[in-house]
Amino acid sequence: MLECKKLGLAKSVGVSNFGIAHLKGISEAGLELPEVNQIELHVWLQQKACRAYMKSKGIVTMGYCPLARCKRLEDLRDIAKKKEKSPAQIAIRWSVQSGVIT
Repeated sequence: MLECKKLGLAKSVGVSNFGIAHLKGISEAGLELPEVNQIELHVWLQQKACRAYMKSKGIVTMGYCPLARCKRLEDLRDIAKKKEKSPAQIAIRWSVQSGVIT
């Protein structure tokens, strides 16, 4: 993919499910860091250390499963009721306010 980028066939290169160790490995290999890393990210899996590391390296966070596969949305029921929103709206709002591409 980096070769495709050099040839002008791709504007950006990203990765998926890379942790800090994986990203450090890319850097230690002398390769260009990705522009984006897509990781599972939601209210119950905030990945604070990974997000902080990516931010320090200029890597954008893209979060998938913002609704946590709908398995824990009821945990947000009280907050949702207070805000007159659905639990799903609360979960999505958390992602957006966290600066994550969701």
